[in-house]
Amino acid sequence: MSQIGRRVHAKESIPVAVCLAGFSPAVVTETLYALAVQNRPRIIPKRVIILTTEDACLQIISSLCGPKGAIRRLAAEYGLPEESMICNSSDVIVLRSRTGKPLRDIRSSKDSIDAGEAIAELLDKLNSDPNVELHCSIAGGRKTMGALLALALQLCARPGDRLYHVLVNEPFERIPEFFYPTRKPCVYFLDGRRIDSRKAHIDLAEIPLVRLGDVAESLGLERGDLARRAKAIEIALNEKIQRHCVVLEIPHRLVKVGDIEVRLPPQEFAL
Repeated sequence: MSQIGRRVHAKESIPVAVCLAGFSPAVVTETLYALAVQNRPRIIPKRVIILTTEDACLQIISSLCGPKGAIRRLAAEYGLPEESMICNSSDVIVLRSRTGKPLRDIRSSKDSIDAGEAIAELLDKLNSDPNVELHCSIAGGRKTMGALLALALQLCARPGDRLYHVLVNEPFERIPEFFYPTRKPCVYFLDGRRIDSRKAHIDLAEIPLVRLGDVAESLGLERGDLARRAKAIEIALNEKIQRHCVVLEIPHRLVKVGDIEVRLPPQEFAL
């Protein structure tokens, strides 16, 4: 098995967006809008990868992919580079079980384990390129998928990798035709009301991330069991903390650091 790749200095990073999505594909374009249009400095992903379930796959492809899909419309409307935000139907990835069976949904503990392994394997594969920077969104899909993506990214993350959640104000999250704030005014209808697209607001929240990719690399951890990898890193960090723990034995004026003991004179011990 290949080991987790380690990022080295690169002349130019390659931003790759990894988004979770279910039956609300707009979370993908909302994330891309926030990164590539609204954010300062702009982050324009070179490639967009969408992780989903079998049941939601076709809806995502029909809504987002292709020359008339919402992703290309967003890029064209805001003058983003034509070679950016590439998302073909093959970039919509259905999570699979360890036996290769597509997951229709994430409903059981077994589904969760399988989904976690699939997500971790994908991130490991992407991180094998030292120039890639991952920009991951947990806004869509099942909550379990978001938790698994956050964990998997944390265990392989490097300095440039980021984790996000995206929110859109009411009532736009309930409007099926809404994918991102358009440049030109656009009117939607919901519950008999006219909704002006100019009132849409996208809020991109960057989630704090403990980046443990270097720790995983130093331990020589291979791709595979997500839970086992998390446990191995936890044990290694705990051992490191214990080795550097300072213990004071006041009655004997002893200072202990790991296996090292030093008895100090009264004045030095008081300091």
